[in-house]
Amino acid sequence: MYPPDIEFSAGSQQGGPPEPRPLRGFPSLAAFMSHNSNSESFIFKRFDRLAARNLLYLQAELAYLQDRLDELDRVDAQPPYDLEARKCARSWEDFEANKDSSSKQHERWNLMHRTRATLREYQETLIRQSESAALGTPSKGVLEAFTAEFYGKGPSLLGSSETIYNSNDSNTQDLVQIYCTERKDRVSAFLAKHMFRWLQTTASSKSTRVDPRVTYLYTQRLDLAVEFFYALLSIALLLGAILSLYFVENPFWRIGIIILFTLLFATCAVFLADGRRLAVFGACAAYAAVLVVFVSGNWSPETSELGTT
Repeated sequence: MYPPDIEFSAGSQQGGPPEPRPLRGFPSLAAFMSHNSNSESFIFKRFDRLAARNLLYLQAELAYLQDRLDELDRVDAQPPYDLEARKCARSWEDFEANKDSSSKQHERWNLMHRTRATLREYQETLIRQSESAALGTPSKGVLEAFTAEFYGKGPSLLGSSETIYNSNDSNTQDLVQIYCTERKDRVSAFLAKHMFRWLQTTASSKSTRVDPRVTYLYTQRLDLAVEFFYALLSIALLLGAILSLYFVENPFWRIGIIILFTLLFATCAVFLADGRRLAVFGACAAYAAVLVVFVSGNWSPETSELGTT
């Protein structure tokens, strides 16, 4: 059996006596989050505001360290010249050997080591934040199921964590979903909405649900339906254009048919399949080329009859 997707369904009910649930709180929430093999319930707060503040502190600290090092360099560059400082400025060995020879050299040595550690932390934090920002927000159905579990019969967590999964827009944008199986194209969204019952798991799997309000959807079934739809659409666009060109003899009508079907093909590629610009351009060019080749072959009912006589 393939791993299912999850959605929230208020009407789902579990038959038979309910299984014992984990202790309310961290145990129950952890059990709910880990019950799906796709890890779709792994929803956490990104703490963007806190991350931005931390980066600002690190940035300000590095700015201070840079200013202080520049100030020490300016002092050494002015008379009376310090020969020892000039040697330290050109030789790492002299710098290390004379790090405690004066208060100024000692401060520069400490500033250098502090800068090295702070800069490493700052750069690593920037990289981690960029990776965190690349994670998507939870899909609507999964978030509804998660909040129903978290706030059902009162919040699962108390204290500062009580409002961590509030459903307001600003907080939702601060949530991340580790793994998402939601299909972004419009056809998948339409089929998932209107073929909900066919995409559900079988009744025998209901007994394994952690929460009876959660309904599992097989994304493999959805992918199969989407592929079947696109196969039919591709056949219809190609054969429809060919048959129209075959039975129409007027050259102006033929040009109009080519333009019409090419526009229809491009519209389907952009709005249904969410195709990229370059891919859509190439696909439309290939589609139009097929139709032009058909027309240039001068295939029509009359030429077919002449060929058989």
